[in-house]
Amino acid sequence: MPATDEEHERFGNLGGEYLDVVDTPIEFALLSYYSPVVRNIRPDEASAMLPANNPKLAGLKLGAALLQEINVLRFLSAGGSSSLTAQIGRYEGMLKFICDKNGVTRTEIENFYRQGMRGLVAEIVNEEFNKMSFSLTNLSLDRTYNSVLTRNPQNRHYTLSYKRPSIQNSEKECSAPTLEALLSEMRNGKNKTDFTSADMETVREQAKLIPAVVYADWKAKGLADCVDAMALIIETLTNFYLAPSAQTYEAVVGIYARYLFAWELTPDKERAAVEAKTDSLLSALHSLSNGLSERMTGSRIDIRAASRIPDDPRFNVFAARYTGR
Repeated sequence: MPATDEEHERFGNLGGEYLDVVDTPIEFALLSYYSPVVRNIRPDEASAMLPANNPKLAGLKLGAALLQEINVLRFLSAGGSSSLTAQIGRYEGMLKFICDKNGVTRTEIENFYRQGMRGLVAEIVNEEFNKMSFSLTNLSLDRTYNSVLTRNPQNRHYTLSYKRPSIQNSEKECSAPTLEALLSEMRNGKNKTDFTSADMETVREQAKLIPAVVYADWKAKGLADCVDAMALIIETLTNFYLAPSAQTYEAVVGIYARYLFAWELTPDKERAAVEAKTDSLLSALHSLSNGLSERMTGSRIDIRAASRIPDDPRFNVFAARYTGR
C-alpha cells in the first residue's frame, strides 16, 4: 500500500494480471528491495533474504530469479508468441536495471544461477513431496476439515493444518516431533475436542501416503529397483531449468505422464497415493515456474507415448502402482 504509482509501474510490469500493479512474487520481491518505504517496513526474514547492506548478494539473488524466468519464457516462446516475446523484453530490461543498480554483471548472475539451481529445486521438491492433503469428515458432527499433513524434510517433524471451509479464519494446526506424538497431541492436546478417534486413524493412514515417505519406504524395502525417486525428480527438474529444451522438457513430462498412466491402472481405493505424487509434482513446478506448469497441464498429452520418454529404466519408478503400505 505505501508504494507509489511510479514504483508499481516500474516493478509491476513483468507479468501477472495487471502490468501496472505489483501482483506476482518476483515483482513484490523487487518492490520490497528497491522501494525505500516498503524496504523499511518489511519483516526481518525478508531483510535477511535480500540484505540492503549487501547489494551485490541481493542483486545476484534477484537477478537469478529473473534469469530463471527468462530461460523458461524463451523455451515457452519457441512457437513465436508475441506476448511472451514482449514479456521477455521486460524481464531483460529489469535484469539490466539490477546489474546497473547493484553493481553485478550478467555473467556473475548466470554463474550464481547455475550454482544455486539444484539447491533451489531440491528445497522445493522436498517441501512439496512431504505434504498430503485430505479431508477429515465426520457426518454425525456435520463437519469437514480441509487438512494438510506436512512432514518437515529436515527434522521429520509433523504438522497438521486444518480448517472448516464454511467458517472464515478457522484454520488451526498442531505439531509434534513424530507421527505418534502428533496423534497424541490430537488426542490429548488443547484442540482435542476438534478430533475423533476416526480422525486420528485417518491421519495415521494418510501419513503413509506422503510421497516422500512412500518413496523412502520403497527404497528401504528394495522395491522399484531401489531407484531414489526423489533424487531423480530433482535431477530431471534441475536439468530442465539449467538448459530448457525439448529434450529436457520431455523428461519432465515423462514423469507426469507416468503418474497419469499409473493412476489409470490403479484401483479407485488406492488412487490417493498416486494423486498425491501428481499433485506434489505440479505444486513444485508451479513454485518454480507457473508458466511451465500451465503449459504441461494445458497441453494434450499422449500418456502412453509420453510415459516411454525418456528411454531410461530409472523412470519406471514413477509408473509403479503400489502404495507403499
